Amino acid sequence: PPNVLVNYKPSVYSGFVEELSAAGSYDVNKDNLAFTWITPKNISVSGKSGPTIKFLSPIVNSTQKVEFTLLVSDGSSTQSKVIPVEILAYNTNLDVAEILNIEASDFQDPYLPYNVIDGNIGTMWAAYGYDQWLIAKLKDPFSVQHIKLAFQTDRSRESFFDILGSKDSIIWEPILTKMASCNFSSDLQVFEFPKAKSSQEFNFIKIIGRGNSSDEWNYISELRIYGVKHNDQKDYKNQDVK
Repeated sequence: PPNVLVNYKPSVYSGFVEELSAAGSYDVNKDNLAFTWITPKNISVSGKSGPTIKFLSPIVNSTQKVEFTLLVSDGSSTQSKVIPVEILAYNTNLDVAEILNIEASDFQDPYLPYNVIDGNIGTMWAAYGYDQWLIAKLKDPFSVQHIKLAFQTDRSRESFFDILGSKDSIIWEPILTKMASCNFSSDLQVFEFPKAKSSQEFNFIKIIGRGNSSDEWNYISELRIYGVKHNDQKDYKNQDVK
């Protein structure tokens, strides 16, 4: 029978794309192997055949345990292996930035800019063309640690975008460039800010759409910003350690 070997992380954070790889599996008789994956219903995956698949871990507020099952056949016998994965809540101690206003370079009615902050992943903003943008104005200066983005609902395509930050909405600082979303799920996905940027404070966050893997349409259904807020800015600036 086949020898099933799976390489994976037993614990992962919610909102990130992870991989399960059985590429190291082998058959002593050198028979060709067929791979079939049985996946949890609430988890989006890149496929259910082949030695390697990817999955987007769902957003959770507390630790959850899920199980994947792999069936490997050499044509005459089948071996199964259960792969338990623990999904951990990601940075639940962070503040959620309050967004005062959201504006866009353009939109296709009825897919309004406000839809990205209405808390409903079933609605979205849509605009056609390269370099279309959204700008979120934050209530207070905010040290952004990561954002969560969801793209076109019920469509599995890769979206391309850049993220910039600004204190005055005039001078923009690149934070994440040439980014790509998960290409098999429209669920919320975490995008971490580099440490050099997450220590700074921004009043505005800008997302520039670069189209998607099928055409030049830009779709965002939900935007959430997480980090650290400072209520008394004058006192904060006078602190020796920040």
